[in-house]
Amino acid sequence: MKKVRKNDLRERIGSHMSTLRWMIAVTLFTLSLGAWGAEIQVIASTDRTEVGLGDSFTLQVTISSEGSVQTDSPDLSSDRLQNLEIVNQWGPSTQMQSVFSGGTMMVSHSKTYNYLLAANKLGKAVIPAITVVVDGSAYKTDPIEISVVDQPSSRGSQRRQRSQNDIFSQMDQLEQQMFNQLLQRRFGGGAPQPSDPLFDDTPINPKEAFFLRAEADKKEAYVGEQVTANWYLYTRGTITDIDTLKYPTLRGFWKEEIEMATRLNFEQVVLNGIPYQRALLVSYALFPIKAGSASIDPYKAKCTVITPGNMGFGRPYQFTKASPPLSLKVLDVPKENRPSDFTGAVGSFQVSASLDQNKVPAHQPVTWKVRISGRGNAKLIDLPAFDLPKAVELYDQKFDSKFNRNGTSYKEFEILLIPREEGKVEIPSISFSVFNPDKKSFEKIQTEKLLLDVGPGTRTDVAQGTDLKTPTDNKSKAQEEWSIYPTPSTADAASFALPLPAWWSLFAFSFLSVLGHAWVGLGKTKRKETLRQVLKMRLKKLSKLSKAHKWREFGTEMSNGIYKIVGLVVSSTGGSTDLNSLLKMAPPSLRREHGEDLKNLVQEVEGLAFAPEEIAKTKASPENLLKLQKKFESLMNAAIQKVEEE
Repeated sequence: MKKVRKNDLRERIGSHMSTLRWMIAVTLFTLSLGAWGAEIQVIASTDRTEVGLGDSFTLQVTISSEGSVQTDSPDLSSDRLQNLEIVNQWGPSTQMQSVFSGGTMMVSHSKTYNYLLAANKLGKAVIPAITVVVDGSAYKTDPIEISVVDQPSSRGSQRRQRSQNDIFSQMDQLEQQMFNQLLQRRFGGGAPQPSDPLFDDTPINPKEAFFLRAEADKKEAYVGEQVTANWYLYTRGTITDIDTLKYPTLRGFWKEEIEMATRLNFEQVVLNGIPYQRALLVSYALFPIKAGSASIDPYKAKCTVITPGNMGFGRPYQFTKASPPLSLKVLDVPKENRPSDFTGAVGSFQVSASLDQNKVPAHQPVTWKVRISGRGNAKLIDLPAFDLPKAVELYDQKFDSKFNRNGTSYKEFEILLIPREEGKVEIPSISFSVFNPDKKSFEKIQTEKLLLDVGPGTRTDVAQGTDLKTPTDNKSKAQEEWSIYPTPSTADAASFALPLPAWWSLFAFSFLSVLGHAWVGLGKTKRKETLRQVLKMRLKKLSKLSKAHKWREFGTEMSNGIYKIVGLVVSSTGGSTDLNSLLKMAPPSLRREHGEDLKNLVQEVEGLAFAPEEIAKTKASPENLLKLQKKFESLMNAAIQKVEEE
């Protein structure tokens, strides 16, 4: 076997590496030209250009390109529309299509944003030119003119209305007779009058195919008091399809979702002596944040319903309905006899405390749990100041909170303590002042004192940091296994010679590997730059709100910013996705290192935005807003950095 000299070997390797660099440069240049030359089109279209007053129609904004592009949401809001309003929006939906033509593979990408619009005034309505930013450049759609006409009143529609009225009249008579006979047999007399709803007393038209109705358990409530509101669908026909057009926005309330129906589960109810089928649509626990009058706005939906006819079931009809708005009277919490430590907690609560162990060695940690639970918004309750014995060190604390489907909630604090001296240690009682709306008075709830038995121990634990996470500088086993090019020594240089086909195979593999890493790296770098631009804009807006001391808007903007940026980090487009779901899709290191901090920050800023003023004002100081902004910036930068770890 012919030996290869060391200098010849170096020259051969250098020659092949030069060829590899040239191939990579040409390929990246070609890819760049392809990206620059990608044709981009932004088009807006509607499913019709003539609609009836109050009718809804669909607007689609579609972005088409020959390559993958970064797209911002279209610049469209209700205040830019003339005689129209946005009742719902969804998307974007994406599609990719490949076509082989003329020996070339063409790939097209499209992204579509959907809007459901409703006409609220007769005449001409205009959808203005919509701006969409694609890869940093602004594109505009053509304006669209919509003709809004009165509802048609042709003879056919009159006959249909008359037929429908006849149907309901016959159904009324038949069902009323059957219902009265049933009540006569059961009660032996006249039918008992059903009780009026607690809240919504809007007159009911028995001729309607279906209607939506909001019901609340209170007509008036204190600031921060829980009000349970349910939205129902009532029908006397058969509902075959329902499309929610608008959920209640519930401004002026902190809201917690109790139940959102994924299917219609009907039950038999009676209103004004008439039987109906009723299904729950959504249920919220509402907490008013300001004294005065608060409005519970409508739920809007479009349903397809089949009404009974003379020979069974008739033809399907489609109607759009909305529940009437409700007006809630909100009372301020009394200022008389208000305790100095009252921070705005309103409800019926209980508190308990426990230690995870009652006997520990000195310098070993013990967890002290304090749990507040009951009917009300326990999420808004903060841990008050407390004094620990000098022999006990407070090492760390965190909390967890949840709103249950039965209308109750809890907040649990975990406080990590480290006793430093032997002996009996008394953990103090903690007290909270709350306003009980049922009793209309303030009350104090408090934990019991706890006794901790501390035995002998050595200071070789958490206090000295010996058991905490310790970074290592050693090279990982995975890194060693993936070292593709070990440096050859002089002794074995002669054995490094390979046949020419093997060289080309090796360099082809290297070329594809480098090219792949370069492509992915470029995409991630571009994505990180886009995310940092989003963060920069959010921080700029937060600074303005902070300087103007608009702390409600500050909290809302920061909450939206967290959901927006974390959603982009995990490539989620679902606007309704909650933070826990987003974190499940996030890189494991983001969940592990920053998950709890993100949850705590969201709860802090949502409290600032939606908590009763009594609570929110305590957190609205300029110093605290600056502190929250710095925490937001730090966590968002950390989340963006995790893009490299996907």
